[in-house]
Amino acid sequence: MKTKVWYRWPEGYFDDNIRGAALPWYTVLRRVIFVVPLLMSIVLCYGFAWIGWGKEEADRVIKNGW
Repeated sequence: MKTKVWYRWPEGYFDDNIRGAALPWYTVLRRVIFVVPLLMSIVLCYGFAWIGWGKEEADRVIKNGW
């Protein structure tokens, strides 16, 4: 009988403990979905800081964090 089914991945597919190698599919999907809005928000924050306060301040915001 087949014990490996796609919705239980990575159970039974990976036996080693390499960091990130055995993430479940729903975690991978969630990270892929949310990386686009995250990157867009960083670009928008930089752009608004540049428009509002100038390039030096926008660079400082990105360099030093939020």
